Amino acid sequence: MGVKTTTTREFDIRSTSDVDARADLALTGVLPGPITIQVSGDNDAETENGFKAYEGTGNVTGEGDLAYIATYKDFGANGEMRIAHIDGTAANGAVPVDGVAVVGNKTATLPTEGTFEYAGDATNRKVGVDNAIEYGSSEFTADFVNSKVEGKLNFIKAGEIGLSADINGNKFSGAAADESGYNTEGAFYGKDANFIGGIYEGNGSQGTFGAEKDGTAANPVEPTEPLPEVPTNPDVAADAELTGFQSNTLSSKKFVSVTKDAIGYAEIRDDKSDFTKTVTVDGSKVPVDNRAGDNFTNYDSFLARADMTKPESVKQKVLVNISGTDDSDYGNGFNLHTENTKVQGPSELDLNYSSVYKNFDSQMQIGHVYGDPKLVAKDLARVSTVYVQGNGTSLDDMQYMKDLAQYNIDNNINDGMVAYAGVATYMENLHLKEGARGGPVVDGTSKFDVDFVNSKLEGTLTFADGDYKYMPANKQISINADIDGNTFAGNVNNIDTAGGFYGEDANFLGGVYQQALEKGGKGAQPGEGTTFQGTFGAEKQ
Repeated sequence: MGVKTTTTREFDIRSTSDVDARADLALTGVLPGPITIQVSGDNDAETENGFKAYEGTGNVTGEGDLAYIATYKDFGANGEMRIAHIDGTAANGAVPVDGVAVVGNKTATLPTEGTFEYAGDATNRKVGVDNAIEYGSSEFTADFVNSKVEGKLNFIKAGEIGLSADINGNKFSGAAADESGYNTEGAFYGKDANFIGGIYEGNGSQGTFGAEKDGTAANPVEPTEPLPEVPTNPDVAADAELTGFQSNTLSSKKFVSVTKDAIGYAEIRDDKSDFTKTVTVDGSKVPVDNRAGDNFTNYDSFLARADMTKPESVKQKVLVNISGTDDSDYGNGFNLHTENTKVQGPSELDLNYSSVYKNFDSQMQIGHVYGDPKLVAKDLARVSTVYVQGNGTSLDDMQYMKDLAQYNIDNNINDGMVAYAGVATYMENLHLKEGARGGPVVDGTSKFDVDFVNSKLEGTLTFADGDYKYMPANKQISINADIDGNTFAGNVNNIDTAGGFYGEDANFLGGVYQQALEKGGKGAQPGEGTTFQGTFGAEKQ
């Protein structure tokens, strides 16, 4: 629609605190008539140089659809004159509304000779939403012999503004000499023309002035830009349905013609991973993910998708019970659950497995599930699974985290980064040929810096001294990932990672990682393909 402006002396003034705004003259045919504006009320807030502010609402095209602030100052012992700004928005903030006014008791009879000096206040404001009023000074000379008014307004930011007008009765008006000038309208108020007041507009701004005969010019005030509004935290819960990620490593060693030396994990899978069809790639069957899965449904069990690691070796998905009534303390907040189940390969195998898991306020869970499937008493394979599952953070909350970080940057509050700290786990000896193994190491720590603005995540997992075979240098593992919605994924230093944000306001982040010396961790012997995996879970600091 563009900017629509009008200047008029034709509006009702019921009092200095109750006037009509004539936006209908600027929007002919759009608005049915004048808009009633209350300019002041009881206990209005002090601003600068004796001005006060009143917050109100009005009716433009609907009930209460105009929200505005009236900033005003009164002159004279009996309120002979008032100057005011009315600034706000209509149509739910979509349309800025900017207005200035001067009202009062006009002088009935003006002097016909002499020159008088006036000094007082001035205001200036750029039109548009959320622009601040700058307070300055005004000085005028009224020449009643030649019917001329000359004045200057001074501001620290807006500088000096010159105004020139012709007197007509008790009113005056003046037009800009060129595009760099200002139009002005005003009048004399009170007994003996003791006050001069008016409005002006030009150069994308508008303002007011009010001065007293033989008065004192106000002190210009250093303008301060208002802080942008702090983002509102939406009242939304985390997702009710669980989601998550898992990485399933399978390995075997040669046993006659039944199995061969091999290891791999293919890729990290998520809650929706599933398949009914495969394609052959380099002689191996590869599942075609149809995104129809539902692998994480509760905190007591999940569907392990080792069948998607090697469909010809694992024929079906496996329901894994994570926890039970007799679980034991594994240390550092983790618990241990042991159970057995069946794994359907070319033959049905027995799997005695261990589940090591940690819960985070019933909003997130990380864990390891591991064991060696047997045929009778013979270990034919090794299964090593890491997973994270939880109640995903609402996308509205993710946007809030981004907006809040940007707000902090814009206002020099901080660098916008959000810190998380928590635990980390590590497990190696993933290859069956590496012999007997213990459970995962769970005494690691995790620290993350999350850049919600640029959708990046960086972290470090740190572990204590131990008898490691494949642990990276300095016993540290770097995690780098890109955020997409409420999940993240990445690869750095040949380590794949995936995870998500969980709980309200992204209170938790958790994920899994898997070394990938080759794509999908595919190899034959120990030390090839993939040698370690783990999890991490952290809380917002």
